[in-house]
Amino acid sequence: MKVIDINHTDKTPEVIFDTELREFRINGYSRPENIREFYVPILNTLQKEFSSIVSSGDTNLYSFHFQLEYYNSSSAKFISDIIKVIKQYADTGLHVSILWYFDKDDDEMQEAGEDFSSISNIPFKYIAV
Repeated sequence: MKVIDINHTDKTPEVIFDTELREFRINGYSRPENIREFYVPILNTLQKEFSSIVSSGDTNLYSFHFQLEYYNSSSAKFISDIIKVIKQYADTGLHVSILWYFDKDDDEMQEAGEDFSSISNIPFKYIAV
């Protein structure tokens, strides 16, 4: 069941969290005009869903796909917050896999993923596209 299903615009990424597939995806550009209005509901939904998932005893693997072509500095803070939520529940036993996609010629996006991985202390899988 898709508990988050947001279509992309020219300023906001596509965001999908499908609990049946055990998959979270964020794709595209992230430079929303009202950053809090866009990301706070996503964070709240993730917190609620993970709490329910962990309470039910479900620790099966959930995959998180970050395939951002561009994000601004305000978005970086909320992307970090999403990763912190993932880490919080991974520390309680939820199995997670984070995949960070980047253009093969975009060293900065690869390094951004490495920074998020280092800060969160969660190993990422890096996929050059």
